[in-house]
Amino acid sequence: MFCCCANSVEGAYDDTSAISAPALSTAEADLTGYSEEEQTKVEPSLEEPKLEEPKLAGPLPEEPKLAETQPEEPQLAQKDAFEFVLDTTEHPLGIVVDYRGGTLMVVSANSGAAQAYNDSSEASKQVQTHDFILKVNEVTDHESMVKELGQKGSLKLKVQRTAPFRVSVSKGAKPLGMKLAYVNSSVSICVQDFLDGAVADHNSHAAADAQIKLRDRIIGVGDIISPACKAGEMVEALKTRDPVDLLIARANPDASC
Repeated sequence: MFCCCANSVEGAYDDTSAISAPALSTAEADLTGYSEEEQTKVEPSLEEPKLEEPKLAGPLPEEPKLAETQPEEPQLAQKDAFEFVLDTTEHPLGIVVDYRGGTLMVVSANSGAAQAYNDSSEASKQVQTHDFILKVNEVTDHESMVKELGQKGSLKLKVQRTAPFRVSVSKGAKPLGMKLAYVNSSVSICVQDFLDGAVADHNSHAAADAQIKLRDRIIGVGDIISPACKAGEMVEALKTRDPVDLLIARANPDASC
């Protein structure tokens, strides 16, 4: 069986409703507790007595020099890719994929040629939910890959194992500000566009590797995590939660095998 996407109602969620949050009171917002002028008043200036330094016989021992070390930049988790061949001459492909947003994410791979391959492969090389298919028979654009997956014969696939990461976005009185595409029964929500809102604010000050980007796949919202929970449930959580704790998977077309 070859299935290009999960069979369910397709949806597009344009977040435009604002979830209001109470504004901070003056007392809560002012963390200093007193002004700069008041600080000066409560800190009297005292003249310290001058003390003579004790005279020591002989030169002082040199302090040991410590090797200068530069702080290491945090390293991103590796995104591993691997290649394998499936024979669909006599067996169905057995992989369900979601191809929204220009990427192919595996929904399931538990039947047909995919199951036979998984049964004979080590765990690190098995096709799993949330994997990205990057190439099929040397084809890399998503529409052509979908067509290739529907062909009978020998299929060479390049698959990327994702390294999901978490991003927390506080909405406050703003909408989330994302256009999302999804199928209710799928395992992810695709980020298709950004509007004015909380995500744009987050991206404006977040480090590059902590920003939410186009074509990202949301695979969890707080404790609503796929595949145990489906995309429809995650969308409902996006509408009501604040802050929004997102679990994101990102395709890396340049992932090496």
